[in-house]
Amino acid sequence: MVGSKPKRRKGSLVHVELDARDYLLFRSSMKKFKVNLPIMTNKMVQALAKYTANGARLRAPKSSGRLAESIDWVSMGNNFFAVTADAYYAAFQEHGFERHRVFVYNKPELYAWMQSKGLTMAPFITVGKQLRDEGYFMGPAYKSTLANFKTIVDPYFKKLMGSFDSMRSR
Repeated sequence: MVGSKPKRRKGSLVHVELDARDYLLFRSSMKKFKVNLPIMTNKMVQALAKYTANGARLRAPKSSGRLAESIDWVSMGNNFFAVTADAYYAAFQEHGFERHRVFVYNKPELYAWMQSKGLTMAPFITVGKQLRDEGYFMGPAYKSTLANFKTIVDPYFKKLMGSFDSMRSR
């Protein structure tokens, strides 16, 4: 703002006088900013959701691949997105489950598998996974997103602030 001259006035810290060109330029820049703010905010949140979903897919167990394929992000309204996993066993893979006994004789597939491996037959086996609050694939993906927040959001923020570039160049 070339024509602006800060002056001290009684009752105010700094008073800035704008000439007509500066005022119109400032007003048009503010209009652009006001229009672009919700658009860029939505794009930033989408980028964060995509990054989180991709991180969770990379960390998901891949014995069948179904769990990793079921991870996706969905829009929940204005600037709200959720990262979900549609596989029915996703919660058990994420948080684990308590150790429990499975009776071999009730499960023909398990009985046949144990015989094929030459394992001694016990009436039951103990299965389970340690319970974890932070999770195995979604939790670390969220942590990674937060750690890389600035890197993910920075390009969108720069585009948003570009609405003021015409004022800076004067």
